[in-house]
Amino acid sequence: MDRFPLFQLPLVAILEIMKSFHLFDLTKLSMCSQKIHRWIKRFRVIRRESLFIEVAHLDRLSVEVINDPGEEYLTFDIKSLPSTTHSVNFGGSQLIPISLENTDFQYYMHLDFDDKTEGLKTISEYLCTFFEKDITTLFLSSLPCEPIMEWVSKRQGKCRDLMIDDIKYLNYGERVIIENRPFHVFGGIDIRRNDGKTATIIHSGDQFERRTEFYMIVWDN
Repeated sequence: MDRFPLFQLPLVAILEIMKSFHLFDLTKLSMCSQKIHRWIKRFRVIRRESLFIEVAHLDRLSVEVINDPGEEYLTFDIKSLPSTTHSVNFGGSQLIPISLENTDFQYYMHLDFDDKTEGLKTISEYLCTFFEKDITTLFLSSLPCEPIMEWVSKRQGKCRDLMIDDIKYLNYGERVIIENRPFHVFGGIDIRRNDGKTATIIHSGDQFERRTEFYMIVWDN
């Protein structure tokens, strides 16, 4: 197959061509070199206004990037892979094996990290930095999830939505705050995992207010 010498073109021509690229292609392209990564960020090829990043720490560890206006849906999931000829480097010494897949509307990059939780943090941080967006939604299950919650708290302090797989009846409203600080608790709803870890959910606001928040306080055993 003939190769097109994209980066031998004038800069203006490169930018115009990149504007026609799918979001997944731009993301893959950004992983080729630090120079290309900087180019795409510097010249604002990607429209970020309606872009969302969702991190899931469930039975499946994944990061989804959703670009609503363009109906572009990207999934980066952490899983064990058979032998593959493709790999990427996220700034460390280790090459991460990857495989690519796509359907009509969804694009997938599967990544094989030795430490799955650290891998989820690594790819999340890369995408947040590349798109200059914080994590929008955090999905958690009853699996041990304290490392992910602490990491989100340190990187950005809060996310817009928190979804817990085992508590489907709660409506979290506009914003969930994740903090590590002393807290005075009055009332609330207690929830308990199978391992005995207990947390208290506290609602701030009422049904007539436009802004409402839920606080989750996780207690030491």
